[in-house]
Amino acid sequence: MAVIVFESNAGHTENYGRMLGEILNVPVFSHKHAKNVLGKGEAVFFMGWLCADTVKGYKKAQKTFDLCGVCAVGMTSPELVDIDQLKRKNEINGKPFFYLQGGLELDKLSGIYKKMMSVATSSLEKGAAKGTLSPKDVQMAALLKAGGSCVQKENLQSIVEWWNQR
Repeated sequence: MAVIVFESNAGHTENYGRMLGEILNVPVFSHKHAKNVLGKGEAVFFMGWLCADTVKGYKKAQKTFDLCGVCAVGMTSPELVDIDQLKRKNEINGKPFFYLQGGLELDKLSGIYKKMMSVATSSLEKGAAKGTLSPKDVQMAALLKAGGSCVQKENLQSIVEWWNQR
């Protein structure tokens, strides 16, 4: 039996992890806590938040646990995400990989992440004024402006189906 381990920044990945654990009736741990309570090589389904196409915590989790699957949680709508690119960039090979849309909670960001979002927002606003944004950028501009969560239990369906068939 695997457990769920998550790395979360603003809470979306944690919310998905806890929902999934409840649905599957398996333990859920933050990555920080998991390092103290799980043994090296323990079977883990890892969930990490995305920052600049990097699944945060994945590389460390991969060194510590036996990852049976990986899920990235980001701001972008799933239909606009290049899954193959994410897998390549993060060197996720031979493992089931899932992507879920989380959201953006501007008030929960701090430090470098808050600054990054400020720069991104400014850049997207300039692009919007010029009418040069791609569909992905239009959606991102709206999310950056309004913030909010897209976390929904229904979004976990593909992971639940995979889990129950493995």
